[in-house]
Amino acid sequence: MCSSDLERCRRPAGLLAAATGVLAALLLAGVRGLGEHASPVAAAVAALAAGAALIAAMQTAKVDATSAVVLAFAAAPLAAAAGFAGLPGLPSAAHLLLATALAAAAASAGLAVLGTAAPVLLAVVLGCVLAALAALLAVFDLGSPGGLAAAASAVAVGVLPVLPRVSVRLAGLPPPMIPTTPDEMIAADEQWELASPEEVRYQSRLAHTYLGGLVLGASAVAGAGAVLAAGTGGWAGATFSSVVVSVLLLRSRGYVTAAASAAPLAAGLAAGSGLVLGLVLTGPNLARLGAALGLLGATGLALWLVWAGPKRETSPVLRRTVDVIEAVLVVATFPLALAVLNIYQVVRELG
Repeated sequence: MCSSDLERCRRPAGLLAAATGVLAALLLAGVRGLGEHASPVAAAVAALAAGAALIAAMQTAKVDATSAVVLAFAAAPLAAAAGFAGLPGLPSAAHLLLATALAAAAASAGLAVLGTAAPVLLAVVLGCVLAALAALLAVFDLGSPGGLAAAASAVAVGVLPVLPRVSVRLAGLPPPMIPTTPDEMIAADEQWELASPEEVRYQSRLAHTYLGGLVLGASAVAGAGAVLAAGTGGWAGATFSSVVVSVLLLRSRGYVTAAASAAPLAAGLAAGSGLVLGLVLTGPNLARLGAALGLLGATGLALWLVWAGPKRETSPVLRRTVDVIEAVLVVATFPLALAVLNIYQVVRELG
């Protein structure tokens, strides 16, 4: 077989191996089941498979970076399955904590093995860290599952606006500076003197990679938390979920790269669809009609903001108005998350 045939076969083989790893993780978690007894054999097999995926990723990285990333990604669900299968007792927050912690560790190891930033692995690390923090609070019975999901979602929404600056710092680029004095103008020029054009281009691409992965992880947690919070019932959960969906759709216009813009857009549309589905299944007819119309309107607005919006000149007043609305909605997620957690009711009872 010639080298060109090997090149054509290598990437499908990597994708097939990754898909097999994800399926194996589900099957190994299913071996443990929902009973009280752990499955040490399934946990050991999953852990060994995760290690094998990372080793394969390290070897593949030299010839096919994409396949290496996919293989490293497959190690995360395998590690999560090992944590879930190896812990005894009925499935609880402790199982979620161990599974998400091991998945984050596997994704971090994948980043270290590859030696470069991969958006999907960055998303797994951030998403699993936020989920692990929520599970840790649940282990100590500090809130209901829906309330803790709302708290994680609110944190994810809160970090979305600051992720561009975080990505710039992670890539090693100097912070953006708007000089207002002659000294500041000199300092702004001096910070670029030692950097070559190739280095600046590389760091810029790296910053975009960091941004895409971090936004993907935060958007996924925000959207999933919004759906879970809506299931708690009451006005607080529904209002919180609606606000989070609106923030995600509005945030999709705030990034310059397609990957970073698509992540909150997809998460917002998926979470909004979940809310509509919940109303269709449980709500009255008027609520169903309103939810459907609201989802269609939000979808049309989001698509316009991402694709049609940049092609036409928008007035500064309108842009500023949308920025203010988004900022108000972001701030509103935190008191609403406290309402979903029933913090206000606890405070009233203590008083």
